[in-house]
Amino acid sequence: MRPVKSITLRADEELIEQARLVARRRHTTLSQMFRDWLLGLAPTAGRARDYRRFMSETSGEVRVGDHRFSREE
Repeated sequence: MRPVKSITLRADEELIEQARLVARRRHTTLSQMFRDWLLGLAPTAGRARDYRRFMSETSGEVRVGDHRFSREE
């Protein structure tokens, strides 16, 4: 595993709270969303980044009409 480095960011408190709500709806954290965003900046992230983003954005939200698909489906 690669070494992890912490950083400090500053943003409007209301903006941060709104972003946390988005993260909660996506069943993730604001930190993970930021890491995903950073991966998107890296040219070598490629397909793995796209897969993680797709899974994060669609988690629990894949439906056809009124049918919600189970994990097995």
